[in-house]
Amino acid sequence: MKKILVWVCMFAILLTGCGPTKEESWQEQYDLGVRYMSEGDYEEAILAFNAAIEIDPKRSAPYLSLAEVYMELGEYEKAVEILEQGVDDTEDEELEDLLDQAERMASIEFDRLVTDAFRETIADGYDASMKPSEWSVPQIMLNDPEISELNKEIWKTLYEGEIQNVLDSSADGTSVGFGNSYQWAVNGDILSLWIESHPVPWAWTEYYVYNVSISKGERLRDRDVYSAVGLSGNRYRERVRQAAGSKFWEFFDYNDRTDINGDEINFFNIQLQNTISEDNVQQAKPFLNKAGHLCVAVPVYSMAGADFYWQEIDLDDFTLVPDYDQGLEIATKSGITEEEAYELVRDYWNFVPGTIVEETGFELFLNSFGSRTGSNGRTYYEIRLQWLVDGGTEWGHLSTIDVMYVDAETGELIGDMLP
Repeated sequence: MKKILVWVCMFAILLTGCGPTKEESWQEQYDLGVRYMSEGDYEEAILAFNAAIEIDPKRSAPYLSLAEVYMELGEYEKAVEILEQGVDDTEDEELEDLLDQAERMASIEFDRLVTDAFRETIADGYDASMKPSEWSVPQIMLNDPEISELNKEIWKTLYEGEIQNVLDSSADGTSVGFGNSYQWAVNGDILSLWIESHPVPWAWTEYYVYNVSISKGERLRDRDVYSAVGLSGNRYRERVRQAAGSKFWEFFDYNDRTDINGDEINFFNIQLQNTISEDNVQQAKPFLNKAGHLCVAVPVYSMAGADFYWQEIDLDDFTLVPDYDQGLEIATKSGITEEEAYELVRDYWNFVPGTIVEETGFELFLNSFGSRTGSNGRTYYEIRLQWLVDGGTEWGHLSTIDVMYVDAETGELIGDMLP
């Protein structure tokens, strides 16, 4: 009988020794929760963290992680509930700090986080047939000192800086701008507010971007926004550079260069480099849109009109132009250079610099205008004979009196009509 009891006891000890300890079971569930959380599998993470709490309710780590999952999902009431339980079970001060944050988030009306401080439809004072423009000033509904100051800044920028002028123009019978509009999005703790405004008719667009921490009631720096999606400063700036450069190319049909001359190509390359320059990239204003994508408002330089226009670009969803940072080159089948073509025309016309036309008193100039592609697909250099009209006065300008096209491959002088 004694032998039987001994064997039973030994078997029980062996069974106990082969199974995981309480510490091992807790660690297994907690590590599972952390892994699921990092993978974005929040449903499984919730189950694992709850299991860890059941195994050892005195340890604070799973309460913290579970609350973070609920806050990431926007379920702030559940975060408050689990943190209150954790504070009671562990008396951990770190849980109390997160509980204060969760209670603040649970008290916020997220569907009214941004509302109108002003909205009005304003008629054009000059053209009554034009559709009236819509103007508004948004305000962020958080009762924090820094956010109150931000709301004052937004009011001063939009109402005092733009809308008051629009109201005055409407009353004075002059044209008004095309209105403004704003959008906002919440992603985790980040509220992004971006405003597009057209204060001057038929002119440029202004962009204003504001990012705040909802839980802290503070403005965020640019780095806080792009680091929230896992980008380093260098990677963010490179992404902006790629997006801005690609957007610049969108406005130019680089497959059709028929009417592009050397001066236009040079200007194109200058504006491209301005767009992708470090100084311009630094002006980009990042924000997170409703899809959680990192976007920017960034200046993109223009080939016409204003020097640049602000463009809104989704950094997670744009078409990257291959070799976006490479400018245009004058594509020729050149048997002669542009300088050689110039010399051929100079000799043909017996041009001498400084020649004055006796009848008019105008000085002659011979200028090269780059290359052109004819309807036959061949490339020609364009050389113009010009004279300076009203030289020495504020109305002085060069006027073309003759043109010569030179075949870039053969050097043949074609005349003043592009083939």
